[in-house]
Amino acid sequence: MSEALTGREALLNGFDVQVWSILRHRRGSDQALSLAMIISRVWPEEYTVYQGSVRWMRNRERAVKGAIEKLRDAGKLIAANRSGFMRSQKPGAKSQKIAKPTGYFIATSADEIEQCIRPYRSQAIKMFRTASHMLGRDAHDVVGQMQLALEAPEHGSGARGQVSE
Repeated sequence: MSEALTGREALLNGFDVQVWSILRHRRGSDQALSLAMIISRVWPEEYTVYQGSVRWMRNRERAVKGAIEKLRDAGKLIAANRSGFMRSQKPGAKSQKIAKPTGYFIATSADEIEQCIRPYRSQAIKMFRTASHMLGRDAHDVVGQMQLALEAPEHGSGARGQVSE
């Protein structure tokens, strides 16, 4: 990210850029880097002293996860493998689990991107259903209202899906 920051990237701070510099070369799920390893690279001296402190680790985890969220909002394809496995879906073949390291990485294939957005999609569907039940409305009405909210100017419509540095 040595080039001038534009659009949503301009909202990134020095810490966000530091996290990006750690993750930017971790391309593909085989290169996943655990949250603890990211923390140890951001705070190397403190990590060796405080790594046993639950409070210290939780605070650092929140900070790194916040930076990753901002980087994703800036269009960076930072993916996460939480389970140690990813599903591989070849056209015309059965889905199979493949062992992968847990952690964060830059998605480099459509399969990796799909694996990583699946939990977001699932969570959004559950939330729409819950909202529709709470409002006593049809889920399609709630989705329509959300569509209008997403199209509002403050949400923007930047290009996504590009791996950039």
